[in-house]
Amino acid sequence: MALLDKFKIEVLEKKEERKGPGTRTEKAGGLAWLLLVFIIQWIDVFVRYRGGTTNFYMWTVFFVIYAIIALRFQRKFGDKYWIIVIYFLTAFFLPFLYPRVLPYLGGSVGAMIITFNPLWVIYLLILHSEYYPRLSFVYMVFWIALLTFSFMPQVQVYAQEQGYSSAMYSPAIAVRYMARTIATAWDAMWRGLETIQVEVAKETKRTKKVLAGDYYTGKVDESTEKPLGVFLQPLKSTQQTFTAGKPATVYTTLKAETIAEPLNIKLTCTADKIPADRIIPQPAFKVSTSEEQSIDCIFENLQPKNYNFQITADFDFTTRSYQLVYTMNKEKARQALKDIAEGVPGTVDPLSIFPERNPATKYTSGPVMIGIGGDIGTGKQPYGVTDPASGDSRGPTIGVTIDNVWTGKLKKIYYIILITPKGVEVEDINGMPAVQIESCEDLPTEEDQKRCDDEVDNLYYVPQKEIDRVNKEKDIFAYTFRAHTTVTDYDLLVGAEPLQKNFKATVKYDYSYSTKRAITVAKTKT
Repeated sequence: MALLDKFKIEVLEKKEERKGPGTRTEKAGGLAWLLLVFIIQWIDVFVRYRGGTTNFYMWTVFFVIYAIIALRFQRKFGDKYWIIVIYFLTAFFLPFLYPRVLPYLGGSVGAMIITFNPLWVIYLLILHSEYYPRLSFVYMVFWIALLTFSFMPQVQVYAQEQGYSSAMYSPAIAVRYMARTIATAWDAMWRGLETIQVEVAKETKRTKKVLAGDYYTGKVDESTEKPLGVFLQPLKSTQQTFTAGKPATVYTTLKAETIAEPLNIKLTCTADKIPADRIIPQPAFKVSTSEEQSIDCIFENLQPKNYNFQITADFDFTTRSYQLVYTMNKEKARQALKDIAEGVPGTVDPLSIFPERNPATKYTSGPVMIGIGGDIGTGKQPYGVTDPASGDSRGPTIGVTIDNVWTGKLKKIYYIILITPKGVEVEDINGMPAVQIESCEDLPTEEDQKRCDDEVDNLYYVPQKEIDRVNKEKDIFAYTFRAHTTVTDYDLLVGAEPLQKNFKATVKYDYSYSTKRAITVAKTKT
């Protein structure tokens, strides 16, 4: 055989190999076929079958594609597979006839027939699994799992909420349910991340203030056992998904507790920025002691989309605090502490007669903490007072921190009152002249007047300019002011034994507390 003829034969054999089953060309054709049936299946699920409507021309295109697939199958495998061909065509007509015919067959029969509509695609994948076995296997497993999932109770409940009868469950409903669940979880996670970011930012600010020495802590007064303020339970809804054009109702339970001034509560309900049409029982009320009330918010005409529903309670509140301070002569206090530290025999701790050597600031329960420190407070007892006759009349520098310890928003501070014992007068607060209150009768509320004794205390307002400056902040988180004082009466502060004196602070403010939840408003079913 000539060399040229041998070469021609080898070339022709290689060409035949490339054209044969399993070659690259055949595999590319198999992949194209796989992509085609994938596209057809998903369009069928989301556009034609209960996912929407399609016009006559689109329907014709689908019919042609189905017919081509059926004819190709019949030519390749022969007439004995005519049942499969009929099934292909039936799979196309089922969604079209379903709303008109199948519901009359009963919920379970109609659901079973239509749910297993993707069988024809899975069968085609089996035919071409020799080219892309892993991809085909994954696709089949996905559909089997999806079909199984579509019959789970939570998906069926979701289908009924969307306006479908029990005969209309389908993979499309299951996918929509999963998408809604993922979107809700993502929204909750995102809001959780935002909350974490806010809390981390708060803790960072607290740490900076502590390190800078301008943050003073306190603890809730043990005399107040139950929590005070306004609380909202987690937001609930009458349906997992609302339908556009129908009333949407969200609700919660409000609990309010107060032992002093009545609480004036104002409620607002929003879906994103859209206000509720009705708030039941009423949008504003007053609580004198204790109250538990169900709150319903009704939205009449919401458009289809995902909403963040929120119920917010705005209320005014007052927090009071006090810091117990032991006062004695500065030199005696310094010498006693030195002798204790050096272990000098016979040294008596001047504070041993008191049950609590280092009392912390105590404040009434509520959304805001008040801590009092500076030259007084925990770890700085006793406070040594210098006799003004020596030429030094400086009193303690009083630091006060007002901190939002709840997850709500401190919206506005109305006023801050600082109270010192007689013998200590405030000169300035954050460098501005203090505003002295002449008598208890001049205090803004009856509760403040009732708690006041101007024969033993001096009363001061934090300057209004300072309050206005703080209120301009976007988020009033932790505000600290420092008051500089003068000792005006040494004999009222120093005796034979340490004396107990109270430094106090009162803040009245407006607070906002919310509960929220992401809920979908779906399109009206036609």
